[in-house]
Formats: sequence, C-alpha cells, structure tokens
Amino acid sequence: MNPPPHTEHFRVVAPARAYGVLVALSGLLLAVGLAIPLGLASSAPSTAGAGRSGSGPIEVDGGNVGARPGGLTGTSTAGQITDVAQGVTDTTIKVGVMMLDLSAAEPLGLGLPNFSVDLQRAAYQSLFDKINAGGGIKGRTIEPVYTSWDPLTTTGEHSDKAICIHLAKDEKVFAILGTNDASRCTGAQYQLPVVAKNPSLEHVYRDSHGLLVSLDPALERTGRNWASILLKAGQVEGRTLGAVAVADGAASQLPVKAAADRLAELGHPLAVLGELDPANSIAQVPALIQKMKSAGVDSVMLGTDFASALRFIALAESQHFYPRYLTSDIGALASNGVLANAGNSFDGAVGFTASAWPAKGELETPENTACIKQYNEATDAPDVPLGEENAVAIICAVVAVFANAAAAAGHDLNPRTFVQAVEGLGTIDGLPAVLPGSYGPGKTDYADRLQPVRWSSGTKRYSIDGAPISVN
Repeated sequence: MNPPPHTEHFRVVAPARAYGVLVALSGLLLAVGLAIPLGLASSAPSTAGAGRSGSGPIEVDGGNVGARPGGLTGTSTAGQITDVAQGVTDTTIKVGVMMLDLSAAEPLGLGLPNFSVDLQRAAYQSLFDKINAGGGIKGRTIEPVYTSWDPLTTTGEHSDKAICIHLAKDEKVFAILGTNDASRCTGAQYQLPVVAKNPSLEHVYRDSHGLLVSLDPALERTGRNWASILLKAGQVEGRTLGAVAVADGAASQLPVKAAADRLAELGHPLAVLGELDPANSIAQVPALIQKMKSAGVDSVMLGTDFASALRFIALAESQHFYPRYLTSDIGALASNGVLANAGNSFDGAVGFTASAWPAKGELETPENTACIKQYNEATDAPDVPLGEENAVAIICAVVAVFANAAAAAGHDLNPRTFVQAVEGLGTIDGLPAVLPGSYGPGKTDYADRLQPVRWSSGTKRYSIDGAPISVN
C-alpha cells in the first residue's frame, strides 16, 4: 500500500527480535489495562501539556461517524464453512478454553492476581455451571477442556499453534473461547469457531468466513474509525498530523495505514508517517522526530506497541518536541496503565477505545458489576474487588456471545449454523467489558462505538471525556 499523497514516508527496518513479545503483551494490555514499570523519566517541563486536559468533552455532530450509526455489515460467506460438527452430541458441547498464562511475564511485573490462570478457570467454570444448571444450551451441557497459552512463546505446548492442534485434533472440541484471538484455529485445516475479546486483521475475518468472532472491532476498522472520529471531533482541522507505527506488516502497520488512508480520503493527509521497528527504535526515533519537527507536526497519532510509544514520548521530550498525542486501541494505547510512565508532554492526550468505561464516580459499569458479583458469589476463590483490573468481565462477555449463538443455532449445531447464528444476533443486551455493537452478515466483530478519553499527567490515568460515539 502506498503512503497517502503529500505524506513524507519515513520507514525504519531492522531485525525485530523482541517484537513478537511486544505484540503479545500489547494484546494482553488491551484486554486488561496492566501497568508497565518502564522507568523513562520525563525531561519535559511540567507545563509541556498545559491546558490540554481541560479542553472540554469530545463531541461530534449527531454523535455518529459515517453514513449511519453502527458497524457496516456485508455479505455472509458462512455457506462455505463445513456443516459437519465435532465435539457435539445430543447432550453435550465440548468447548476448548484458552487461558492466558502470565507466569513467564512475572519478572516484567505483569503477574496480576486478578488475571491468574486459576481465576480465569474459576470464572469460566462458574459460568458453565450456571448454564448447565439451567438445562444447558438447547439441552446440551458444556464440557470444557482447559488449556493455558503463554503469550511469550511461539513453540512448545503452550504456543497458539500447539493449542490449536491439541484442541482440534486430540480433544476434538467444537469451539474455542479466550481473551486473545486464536484465529489460527479458524483455518481450513481446523474450521473451529473462535470467540475472543481481542481483534485481528480484516482478512482473517474474511478468510475464516465468520468463524472468528471478536468483541472488539477489526484492526483496520479501528484505524479508519479513529481517523474519521478525529476529524469529526475537531482534532484535525487546523493541525499538522504525524503518525507513528511499527513496520510489522500486521497489527500496527496495517491499521495505522488504514487511518492514514482515511485521513487522505477526507482531505487531511498526514504530514509524516513513521514506521519503526521497536528493536532499534531508541537509536532511530530521533531522526523521525526531526522530520516531524521540520514538517511542522503539532499532533502525533501513536499506533505502536507500548514500549515504542513510551520511547517516542521520552525522546521527543529530550528534543523539546511537545506535540499533542492521539491514541486508540491500536497497541492498547487508550487503556489505563500502559502509558503510566509517559512524560509530562503526554498530558491532555485524547484517546478512543471500544472498551466499556464506568461513569464518572463509579467503579465499574453495571454490566461489569453484575458479572463480578456473580463470580464472587459462585466461586470459593478470593473475591475480585470492584474497580480493579481483572479478567472476569471479559470472560463473561465471551461466554455470553458463545452461549447466545449456540442457542440460536438450535439443535443442528455445527460450524456453519453457529456462524449464521452469530450473524443473526444483532445487538446483545447487557454485554459487559465492551461498548454496544452488533453482529450481522459478514460482520463478526462486535463493538460499534468508541469512548473518548483524555489523559491527565496529574493522575497518570485516562478518564472519560464525552459520550460514546457510534462508528462504522
């Protein structure tokens, strides 16, 4: 894909030995908002972002972006999926559960007690027990097969490839549920439905013919809506924009390019698009910063992993470059925790996220509260306090989507009827963890709204800054 017209394209390519780790962790951070103990001291004066955090709520005309509210649906290709089911009998549905195992990440400070494997298993099991006690799904009880996935490994029994083989071939499950997407398992050799919170690239949804079902919007869709919403919300007019992505050919580069292309279509091309390899970004970011300064960039769209974003902010401050920052769910940068150590110049940064946020003064959304309370009452595990980052609300949402679709598929449950059922669900009332959305023909990524948030260097957190905005 070519850069937008009139955009200065600055690309850095270097061996990305650490990038797989950063991508895996950024996906995790998007789900749970963990804090990263990276010690990058701010060299900017305390007034570097002065006035940005009190600019008033983010609003757009009519509250919507695009021709109509809600995500755009397309044409179903579920007819290309097998109608032969494994893991389904007259009385049971065998379901694989992919739990995140953070034990290897504990030295990085990522081993939170509210996201342990034991907690995840207890949360899933409490929900399955509740469903089974109520008669199951169309008379079928859920039989879970639990596996743990290590986001820091690409080989061995805890890698996503090994888990797909184990669940599909050895355990012969019908579907897989998890926090991070297990899109590998939707391929032609497996054809397993996968329900997850985190999204993937648009071609993965298309290639799966709907077997990949996510709560969050597809990555390129996130990029396009980010660009559209920035323009509609008055964050582009009269400004000179630059953007930073990772030259990965995937989770950072493609959604940021989608945002750049949308801005160009709307008559506001980026002045500079920088694509970096995080393995060498410390040495190479200064040159990108100089290009941005020379181009008069005053606002920077951050679309990298969290470590590269923190480095960019710190190095920009060391060069007395204090742009306004714009973030999204790309790289999880609109989540609390990931940029807790950002410098003073990050004050007033504006972000947009598909995650559900509680109203000001509340610890959780009503949907999240109900889910966490159910978990605390149904399990013997230590209670999960309201207001603390945890996996429970996400698990509730993933199980709810699966149960709704499996029930709608009826007694003839197979991969094809499951996807057709997902596409017919529309909006699911009371879904926790994510903003309202819809499923439809050719659309198996759910969220259709983005929540504006604004960063305060005083609290080192985002807070809601306006009502959720409907997007396409």
